[in-house]
Parts: sequence; structure tokens; C-alpha cells
Amino acid sequence: MKKLIQMIFSGEMYFTLFLTAGIFKSNFNWFPLDITILFFILTAIVILKRLFLKPKIYIAQFFAILLMLLIVALMLLTYTYAPKTSYALTKTVSFIIFSFGSFVFSLFLFSYNLKKIQKFFEVFVLVSTLLSIIAIIEYFYPNQFLSVGLNTGIVIGLARAVGISCIINLSYFLISNKEIRIKILCLSSLLLNISALILTASRMAIISVVISWILLIFLSTKIKNKKIYVDKNTKIIVPIFIFVIAFTIYLYIIGAFDKILFRTTVLINESNGGTSLNGRFDRYETALHMFIDKPIFGNGIGSFSYVYGGVTASEYPHNIFLEVISEMGLIGLIGLLFLIMYVIYRYIKINTDKSYETMKLSVSILLISLFLFLSVNSSGDLVENRIFFAILGLIISYSISFRLDDKKL
Repeated sequence: MKKLIQMIFSGEMYFTLFLTAGIFKSNFNWFPLDITILFFILTAIVILKRLFLKPKIYIAQFFAILLMLLIVALMLLTYTYAPKTSYALTKTVSFIIFSFGSFVFSLFLFSYNLKKIQKFFEVFVLVSTLLSIIAIIEYFYPNQFLSVGLNTGIVIGLARAVGISCIINLSYFLISNKEIRIKILCLSSLLLNISALILTASRMAIISVVISWILLIFLSTKIKNKKIYVDKNTKIIVPIFIFVIAFTIYLYIIGAFDKILFRTTVLINESNGGTSLNGRFDRYETALHMFIDKPIFGNGIGSFSYVYGGVTASEYPHNIFLEVISEMGLIGLIGLLFLIMYVIYRYIKINTDKSYETMKLSVSILLISLFLFLSVNSSGDLVENRIFFAILGLIISYSISFRLDDKKL
């Protein structure tokens, strides 16, 4: 009980709720403060406290912040010539608070101790599993309980959260020397996550999870003397897939599969919808034309919405790289690529063979990064994809925890 209370009132919990608040905050409209801001403040307080107790800043952290500040500076530069709309200002401020904030939080919340990253994953799975349970209840009993957006169609955040939880659970189950009780908990949580993910009918999230699982199976196999050896834990994937097939058939019988079929039909046939294939091609084409028109500095932050629809509401190309080159040009793309390449450089230096636990964390981080990379290139904008920047910061923290360098400022 004490451990559970400590987990609930921890920086890792506050940060998880900050990253996922958009999924459930509509239930707390009565609260005087936006709960995203609330958990932002609580996370910041925990980090400041930890920095006060252990005032360490590594060069790797400092350099990573400089790279992220470069992106912020370029964004502010493009704002000077962007269409003067309220959305341009809102997007700039939101990116600085939420995306930049998520990155910096990850840099300092998890550094110095691998157990903090492991605790964050455990908390994230706990929260995502609770969200999965709420989603299942919401599907069968709409408007009778808390809402996570399942019946409103705003399910991108939910799909990503449960998708990440699917990856963590399966990674922990396959690559772990933990006792059977932990494996049973991971499997139970995984089945709930899969159920919720199917109910969201989020096509790209489902595809991304499947791709990540295939890679995980590949990492769990060895070829020796022309024979393929599969980790004994990997065999559990077979009954998991059987469950998925059975649950899918059940959804089809009760009519839930109509939503997935409808979204697939829309993907192929709809001509102007943002969620359709044709609609996305229209956005890709618009973004590329904007880049060709102003390739170096772009058209300014928030300009895609203005050019694409002539509106000031949130519109984006459904691809983070196209979003950057259309609004911030080559200078913005170079800044983003510098950050990503530095994170990759830090990750490949990590020795993942130290123990089962470090291997489990390394594989989980790799697969989550792959999942989010596929996600940011299919939906969401620079602000909505703040969890992507959080994972980039987490990888830097992970590398520092291995004491790859003891250089401090």
C-alpha cells in the first residue's frame, strides 16, 4: 500500500498525467484550472526539488537543451513573417510550454537513476490500463461513466497511450526474469490494452503496434547452426493473437467492427476529409507546394492552417516533417534532424547487455520510439506530439544513467 501511495504522488505519475491529460480532461471541466497545466506545474515542482537536492547538470543535457532551443528560436523567427493569426501565436506558445516542456522534463526527471525510468514505464502502464478499462466501459455503456473520447471520435491520444502500454507490457513479459506474478499482471494489462486499441479503430496506431511487435519477435529470436531459436516466452504471442482474433470476431458480431470498416472505407473513398487517403494526399501536396514556394525559411509557424483551409483553426499535414518544412523550411528541418540524430547517437552508445532489466528498458524504448515515429508521420502536429519529444528527452536521460560521461557543468 505504501508503495502504491508513493507511486500515485510521484513525479513520474504527474508527468504521465501531464502527457495523457488530453484524453480525459473533458471530465474535469468543473475544475478551476486546466488539469494539463496542473500536472505541468506539479511535475515542474518535483523536478526543481530534485535539482535542489542533487544540483547536477550534465553536458549531454545542456547540449540537448541547446538543440531544442534552436528549434524554438527558429520557430520564433518564422513567427515574425507568419500570417498574423491567433492560431500562430497559440501554436508557438503551446509548443514552448508543452513540447519543449515535455522534452526538458524528461531530461531531468529520469536522469541519474535507471529505476526512475522503469518506474515511469510502470506508472504509464498503470494509467493506460485504467484508461483502457474506462474505454471498454464507455463503449458498452456510453454517457454512463467517465469519458476518454471513444464516442466523440477524438481517440488519437488514447490510441497512442494504450499502444505504448501494449509495447511495454509485451517487452516486459518477453524480456524479463521477473516472477510469474509480474508476468500475469503484464499479460492481463496487455489484453485490456489490446481491447481498447481495437475499440478506438485507430488504423495507424494498430499498424504501428503490430510492426513493433514483429520487431520484438525478431529481437527475441536467434539463428545458430542454421536453426532458428525462439525465446520460450515468445510462444505466448500465439494465444495472444488467438485472443485478438476471437475478440475481433466478437466485435464484428455486436456491430463494433462497423466503425473500423467505415473508417477504412473513408480512407479509400472520401475526397476531402482530413482522415481520408485523398484528404491526406491533399495536405501532403499543399505542404510540398508551400515548401517549394519558400524552401529556406518556410511560410511561418501556423501558416499551413491558413494556406490549406483559409482558417485559423488547427490544421496540419498529418506528417511532422512535412509540417516543419512547410512552415519553417529547411532551417527548421535541419534543426529537428540535428536533435533526432543526437538522440540516436546517444542511444547507440548504450550497452544493452548488462542485465535483463537494462535489456528490457532498451528494447522498450526502441520499440516505443519506432511506434511514435510512425505515429508522428501519420497524425498530430508539433504540439499534439509532445509525447514524441518526451521520449527523445527520456533517451538522453537513459544514456546519462549509464554514466556514459561524468562531465557536468
